[in-house]
Amino acid sequence: MLLLSCEQKTSGQAQKPEDGPTVETPPSATPPLPGSQSAPGAPETPAATPSAPSSPLPTATPGQLALTVPASAIEIERSRAVLIRVDVARANSEQEVKLRSDASQDLIATDAVVAAGDTTRWITIAAEADAALGDRTLTLSAESAGVRATGTLHLRVVERRPSANDLIAKALADKKISEKQALLYRGYAFFGDPRLPQAYSGLSNEEGTGLFESIQEILPSLSPAEQAEFQPFLLRPTDPNSAYAHARQRATPGATPP
Repeated sequence: MLLLSCEQKTSGQAQKPEDGPTVETPPSATPPLPGSQSAPGAPETPAATPSAPSSPLPTATPGQLALTVPASAIEIERSRAVLIRVDVARANSEQEVKLRSDASQDLIATDAVVAAGDTTRWITIAAEADAALGDRTLTLSAESAGVRATGTLHLRVVERRPSANDLIAKALADKKISEKQALLYRGYAFFGDPRLPQAYSGLSNEEGTGLFESIQEILPSLSPAEQAEFQPFLLRPTDPNSAYAHARQRATPGATPP
């Protein structure tokens, strides 16, 4: 079953479940899936009684509500996830917009809400390890003020490839790059910086790896010029010179933000 979730564009990576897809994205709290078990000792929650299906909302007329999704196919690897930018426009910007999708057996996400006054949300879509390969289409719907607008997401599910971290770690072990280069490349991969050499191109998985702590540790041993290379990684996200700010400027519909 496919669910869709809202992503808040923050600075780290989402938690990697032990047996589920790896979400290669900024950190965000992942709510428990419906039907998950309660903590030991907690009272059981009775199963909800299915309700009668509601009538579909009328289709929005031009100017009432519009939904924009990437036109080109978004590639997603098995056991991984991508963030996809969704833009909405509505006549009354103070109305929140609910984002939903049609169901799928091997893609995962949760519903999302575009808050009043907002126009953009990043939704997370993850592919199971055994997700069917090839081109897929999903219908995304936006609902607000009693009307509905839809858009079609085009996905291409492919086999999982080595992450940028895997490739960088191997190069370091093979003594092809230095520790300083490895940390710099990991930072480039994490923030989607185009300066990352093509040989290490891939998704970044920095959750729990201590990237920023490692950068802090190595800084005193570097020259002023080398320290300047790492400085954007350590600035606050609100600083216009930070790697976070630069990554946001590069973000386009369908891209994976930092």
